[in-house]
Amino acid sequence: MIQGGSDMDKKQTLETARKLLSKFIGEFYEVDRWDEFPDGFSFQSKKCTAPGILGELGLADRKDLLCEAHERYWQIALQKLNPRIQFQLKNGLARGEKFCEWVVKLP
Repeated sequence: MIQGGSDMDKKQTLETARKLLSKFIGEFYEVDRWDEFPDGFSFQSKKCTAPGILGELGLADRKDLLCEAHERYWQIALQKLNPRIQFQLKNGLARGEKFCEWVVKLP
């Protein structure tokens, strides 16, 4: 948690999460689309380095390896902002889907 150990309010948490993800994921993955909804947001990208990295390492058949690690990393990081926040990597290029899609919700 941030701000002296107290939870950020919902709006502030979602805005901070959006800024973090925009900087650390958005620029690297060239996010194509952002959508907002009342309790969160989602974003998509058609660029992912995971398939190439996995292929170079001889792990091409482990398509979900980096997707799961990426998802868990951001779940932990965002829950430091607010323990109720939810983060999901809904789709993944490395898993053979048409785009990566991340969903953030704060019920």
